[in-house]
Amino acid sequence: MQLTQVLEGLYARPRQPDELRVSETRKIAEILDQITRFRDARPEVAEHFIDVKYRELVSDPLAVVRRIYERLDVRLTEKATERMKGLASNRTRYRRRSVDTTLPNLGLSGVGDTNRFEEYCFRFQIACKESNLRLT
Repeated sequence: MQLTQVLEGLYARPRQPDELRVSETRKIAEILDQITRFRDARPEVAEHFIDVKYRELVSDPLAVVRRIYERLDVRLTEKATERMKGLASNRTRYRRRSVDTTLPNLGLSGVGDTNRFEEYCFRFQIACKESNLRLT
């Protein structure tokens, strides 16, 4: 969303933050739907995808990287492991945003827009209820 804000500030009339949040949230839902439909229509390419949950990535980045390397049948060197450990230990956590990013507070219809994410959430075993779906 921040990138869109910056680009619109340079090349277009900037939108109000609430309008931008609604637009970007709906755009994400459409892209997720397209990706899901593509994957469902082409099961023969399933092995070319590696799904990574954001929560897993931030909680144990090295385990995720190891899983990716194993899946690709690539040797993870000790040097690469040490570099990744360094990167992971030095990363900064995202600051808590003051904006409440639940769907209703983004100006979305709650149940209707939550339904847009249902298939994606179900597929990847992500809790997807209006009360706890946050877009951060």
